[in-house]
Amino acid sequence: MVQISKIQSKKVKKENFLFFITLLILLLTSFSFFSEAVPKAIKFPENTKGNYFVKIFYEKDGELFNFYSVNLFEVPFQFKIYIDNLSSFNYSETFPFYFISKAKEGKKFLFSLKTSEKVEPKFWLETCIGDPLSSSMDNYIYTLPYENSKEFFVYQGYNSNFTHKGSASYSVDFSMPIGTPICAVRDGIVYNVVDNNNKSGLSSYYTKYANFISIYHPDGTYSIYAHIKYKGSLVKIGQKVKAGQIIGYSGNTGRTSGPHLHLQVNLPIYMSHKSIPVPFLNIDGNGYYIKEGETYRSVHIEYLSEQAYQTFLNNINSQFTIFPFVYYVKPRHQPLLDDDTIINYPEEEFED
Repeated sequence: MVQISKIQSKKVKKENFLFFITLLILLLTSFSFFSEAVPKAIKFPENTKGNYFVKIFYEKDGELFNFYSVNLFEVPFQFKIYIDNLSSFNYSETFPFYFISKAKEGKKFLFSLKTSEKVEPKFWLETCIGDPLSSSMDNYIYTLPYENSKEFFVYQGYNSNFTHKGSASYSVDFSMPIGTPICAVRDGIVYNVVDNNNKSGLSSYYTKYANFISIYHPDGTYSIYAHIKYKGSLVKIGQKVKAGQIIGYSGNTGRTSGPHLHLQVNLPIYMSHKSIPVPFLNIDGNGYYIKEGETYRSVHIEYLSEQAYQTFLNNINSQFTIFPFVYYVKPRHQPLLDDDTIINYPEEEFED
């Protein structure tokens, strides 16, 4: 018995050793795989400009200054590149140079400037979120921007007052106490956050003090949650969020008449945007449009019954567009309700 025990012990040690070697090989193989799968960090030159998502820079090659963009993220942007000392160079492009930086397109050549003089380009950028060529409204039904089963009053709706006009025609204001949790209306990626302002007032002077969170959606639209409280964001630029996730707290910053949440869903156009009307989720899995002067109870997707959830899926995957009590074949772009005037307001300005 003792001899058998020793043999078994040696066998177990050998098996353990083989298992350890196999595991080590797997770990080394995995490390090698992930090392190749993860892109190497790009070292940008000192002349680089841009934002968190997209970088613009030039590289010198003899008499040429070659301009490039790099986009490794899931958000597209529109750019205009201005060259202050353009007269010092030879070029074949039209300036300001306009282009769309596609999501995850990596390093892209843009244009070249040529000169024999000892001078470098002095450039600056104009930037706008989104790709107007590929963005369109889909059939998604949005979640109201607050916690499940909570109710809030809409005191300003579509085409209301002088502030909900033009590019802000289809925004909505919810009366909401300061510090109320606000939720993402749809899955997306955070592309802008401002929450370091603590001023508010009625005059236009306070417009620049609005705190807000901006989230880019899978269909190319993006939502803006404005007037959030000082240090009221729970998310950071580049973070992915889910519909119904708490992203921050409501406030009263910027140009406001009182504590509330300003919600706006935008569709990109050339170097700007226009707001669009979107349906919101009800308990049956269908959608409805918000009206001014009404109170609405939030229903989150995860709280739908099995049947209602299936209805929700059928709606957002169908060829139909949802209006209250009316279903019709979806056109290329969902029609706006009345005023389709476009005014190019800066997207960071929110007035109520």
